[in-house]
Amino acid sequence: MTKTEEKHVLAHMLFKYKDKITKCDSCDDFVLKEHTHYYGKEKRCPDCDLPEKWSSKFSKRTHRLYFVYFDHKQPGARYVQWGHPTKGNPLHIDLGSESDSSVDCSGK
Repeated sequence: MTKTEEKHVLAHMLFKYKDKITKCDSCDDFVLKEHTHYYGKEKRCPDCDLPEKWSSKFSKRTHRLYFVYFDHKQPGARYVQWGHPTKGNPLHIDLGSESDSSVDCSGK
């Protein structure tokens, strides 16, 4: 797909799903409404809602976000999980649920 074709597809998707997209109040990035965490009237995207030392990445294989805990003071202690670490976030997965999937990457 050429760059021009990609732009046309993106423009079409933004137009088609404009009622499902909003802006994060913290960073002004666009985000799906269903992934937005509300604090009163303030809405945050998954990245702005992350605790300290957490980051998000996008899996090309599964086409979904995953979350990584990394403390630069303890480089061997890396933790990866599918669910958002902030309780109340729409992407949060309660521990003990059958859909919880996490990996302790220490020593890797």
